[in-house]
Amino acid sequence: METIFLWCIGIGGIALLAQIVLTMFGLGAEMPDLNLPDTDIGGSELSAGLDLVSVRTIAAAIAVFGAAGLWLDGLLPGVIATAIAVVPAAGAALGAAWLTRLMLKADSTGTLKLEAAVGAVGTVYLAVPAEKTGTGLVQFPLQGRTVEMKAYTSDKQPLASGASVLVVSVDAESERVEVVSTTNLEGLE
Repeated sequence: METIFLWCIGIGGIALLAQIVLTMFGLGAEMPDLNLPDTDIGGSELSAGLDLVSVRTIAAAIAVFGAAGLWLDGLLPGVIATAIAVVPAAGAALGAAWLTRLMLKADSTGTLKLEAAVGAVGTVYLAVPAEKTGTGLVQFPLQGRTVEMKAYTSDKQPLASGASVLVVSVDAESERVEVVSTTNLEGLE
């Protein structure tokens, strides 16, 4: 049994090491995963990113099975050691799947989605001329950061620097937002 456990450690360990090295060089995503086809098992939240059948999870399970089995082989008969080694191997597969899910959640392109700006409250940085006669600059939070964009208003009065404004529409083509003064909205709540 010792030879089988050593082979498991070697094969699983080499596969995990290859994944780590390839990922460091930006090639990890190129390795094929043995993902099962999408199935609806009661909720997309469970299956989203929790792939128990992938190169990563299988390699982790095999390596941990070998290590646990080798350790237990010295303490217990081979069959019992093998049966018990399955438990930490399953835990390693679940752990690898969970860590992969966390990494996928953290992955982001960083691209701003301008349409998400509608409804944001911001501050005028450079005065915005009245009745769409020109543009100024406004700052507002968008996707966890503060952005500065050109802005125009249909208000009859210009919006002075420091005024609080609400983004009411986005012109993605010209990368401008339409804003209105929040003082005009206070009575509408």
